[in-house]
Amino acid sequence: MPRVLVAEDEKDIQFLYTAWLRREGYDVTTADNGLGAISAFEGGRFDIVVLDVMMPGVDGLAACRHIRALEPKMPILMVSTLAGPEDVDRGIEAGASLYVHKPVTPREVLLRINQVVSAA
Repeated sequence: MPRVLVAEDEKDIQFLYTAWLRREGYDVTTADNGLGAISAFEGGRFDIVVLDVMMPGVDGLAACRHIRALEPKMPILMVSTLAGPEDVDRGIEAGASLYVHKPVTPREVLLRINQVVSAA
């Protein structure tokens, strides 16, 4: 069963991602912010990480850089309302494998996760 770490501070979105992913057979661990994502990543084994960019405390970009330093080949999907070209560039520069703009449906997130996991 593929393991995914979802870091999202909005509980409703976190719940939707979790429900969709579990229904599709993923083992899901959640974090409410970047620091929680880093802690969960350091304490577990994952096939992919999904990070929101704008989270309280440690943001998704910082969490992405930290996770990328620990595991250079880890697939990381970054999801954000920040949709400008410079925002996408910052996400990719931080180490994201793929950058998706909100609003996004849980189904699209699932399709992107499947895309990244199958390519790994």
